[in-house]
Amino acid sequence: MRTPQGSGGEAVAGAQRAAAPPAQQLDALRQEFRARLQPLLAEAQLAAEKDLQQMYAEAPDVAVGDALANVAMLRRDALRHERRWQARIDAAFAGWPARAPTADGDPAAYALLSEGELSTQLIGQPAIEALQRRFADALSVVESRLVSLAARMGGDGLPANPFAPPVVVDAFLLAFPPIDCEPLLRQSLLRHYERLCGTHLGPAYAWLNGALAAGGFAMLGGSVHAAMVSQPVGTAEGASWRGRDGLAPRGPDDGTATPASRGGDAIAMRGTLLRALVRARRPARAADDTRRAFGDREFLAVLSLLQGSETPTRWPPADPAPFALQLRRAMLAGASGLGMGVDAALPSAAQDDALDITALLFDALRASACLAPGAEARLTRLAWPWIRLVLDDPQLFDTEAHPAVCALATIVTLWDGNPGSGDDAVLHALADAAADAIANGYQGEAAVIERALGELDAGSAPMLRRAAISERRAWQALDGSERLEAARRFADATLVARIGDRAVLPVVGAFLAGPWRGALVQVRLREGTGSARHQELLELADGMLRLDADAARARGAAVADGLLALEAPLRACLGTLGEDGGAIDMLLVSLAAGLALPDAPRARPEAAPLVADSDADAGQADDAAPGSAPGSLTGAAPEVGAVLVARDQHGATRHLRLAWRSPLTGRCLLVTRQGARHAVLSPSSMAAALASGELVARAGPDPVEAALRGILGA
Repeated sequence: MRTPQGSGGEAVAGAQRAAAPPAQQLDALRQEFRARLQPLLAEAQLAAEKDLQQMYAEAPDVAVGDALANVAMLRRDALRHERRWQARIDAAFAGWPARAPTADGDPAAYALLSEGELSTQLIGQPAIEALQRRFADALSVVESRLVSLAARMGGDGLPANPFAPPVVVDAFLLAFPPIDCEPLLRQSLLRHYERLCGTHLGPAYAWLNGALAAGGFAMLGGSVHAAMVSQPVGTAEGASWRGRDGLAPRGPDDGTATPASRGGDAIAMRGTLLRALVRARRPARAADDTRRAFGDREFLAVLSLLQGSETPTRWPPADPAPFALQLRRAMLAGASGLGMGVDAALPSAAQDDALDITALLFDALRASACLAPGAEARLTRLAWPWIRLVLDDPQLFDTEAHPAVCALATIVTLWDGNPGSGDDAVLHALADAAADAIANGYQGEAAVIERALGELDAGSAPMLRRAAISERRAWQALDGSERLEAARRFADATLVARIGDRAVLPVVGAFLAGPWRGALVQVRLREGTGSARHQELLELADGMLRLDADAARARGAAVADGLLALEAPLRACLGTLGEDGGAIDMLLVSLAAGLALPDAPRARPEAAPLVADSDADAGQADDAAPGSAPGSLTGAAPEVGAVLVARDQHGATRHLRLAWRSPLTGRCLLVTRQGARHAVLSPSSMAAALASGELVARAGPDPVEAALRGILGA
């Protein structure tokens, strides 16, 4: 519970915040503000995907299908979009404090805009204006405190507000440029992002006001009223501004980062939990052990020596000891090679933590991925720069989208299930080059990893885009054929249900089995069974059967009146099939002529099914290997987009994706990295393949994240 203002605890906390240099306080505010809003990217994508799925279910459309395929591609490039978003947020703080640009003083105000820039401004401006209006009072209070912060940092005048809605919205638009997003998807993403900002910016600005106040940055001409009105109307954070002093906002947020604001306890405390885990497993040092700890320079010198060694030629090595012990033995051997007295020294507690955490992570990655021997050897060599990373950066596992974590995840993903030959050879070589660049060049410089990550993104992005297009074509073809087959089967069943064992005139039977059944298929595909057109076709069939009954009773007047009443529905039915006016007139004349012969022989229509039994069986068949035992779906089935690795009887592996699951039959389409069709499995065959180990589902798209969750039991 928060200590009341004026108590010793509050005074100490405020003094600690105020004691930090202003530039350091600004950087802390930037990091926390970014951490609070970054989850909105994934939430906006999820909400947009649900909307598109609902739209596609209600009225299948090519544009909506393209947008859904685009969502899958965005999900695979999530880390790249997050980095773009972060870069735009960080750019707003570069060079701060700087005066807010004016139309007269900013040359960019008169610069010509490209078509893409103009489109971005037109799309984003309504969202920016809506958020600025909603949080105008809160922004005025925050900006007043920012003037005080800028003055402490040597600025003058009114600085630009790096926390303002234009920065937040621009970051989103730059993260999802038009080249990466279908127009329909981009509009939906922005709509949901604006909605989420409307609920999250209020608490964020309340926290920001509290953090600035705790840092000792007063409002210019501040008053109790100004602090109170800063709370936006319609939010639930009324307690955030309680009290009589505008410099000390109170409430549950309290200007402190909470686990919830960073995505949960498992992420906020991950580094601490890993260190506690390895220390609990590590044997205690003997009480009479008088060996000293390696100094930092000594330890880094040994790491540099080992990191510069050649990539191992084989894996696993002849030494069967656990990987952590192998790392320690190699460290001591390297220290001995440098002339250090290894009998009198050993790694310090922090150095031991780095060794054990790296060994745990790399063991988990090796166990969860199907790596070729060369990839396993390179992964082993990557352990040395990773020990340095874990040692130097205590927040390595707590920072969202850390470049080192992203690079390792991308490298392992490109290696997983990749034999290094065939179509996947280019991606394997790309990962090899990135791993070698990090192992050869990283000596504590973040730019080495960022450059390797950039090369990974640049090299894989075109291939991923082509794969997404091929994948979309593959599942759309399957989806279209299944929907057509289902519509035809439905039309066959409806015809049988309507006619039953009734004998009708040949002209009536031919119409119902031919044009009417064809129109029913088209309406089912385009508008669905609950549409008005579908109901009209059912009523038309009933009307034709009534005409046949009237003709059988020689009720000529009733037949004539009925034909006139059904002329418009008949024309609409025939028009659905694309018949022109002349052909429709001829068909109507033939109907009238047939109904004028009441004594003509009647028979039950002998209509061939639109979907033969053999076709239906083929539609349910799959590409499973011979001998696959049918099974039942037990446990959680992989979600669409899940990564799977296929193993054949010779032990060869292949990286696959679950690209599509039929909403009608449950069949699953598996595609390769290039988006090419690999197999279409029935639900039973899919379950059997997963149960037998022929298919192995990955825990998630990010292997490092999955490994960390497995280690921590999250």
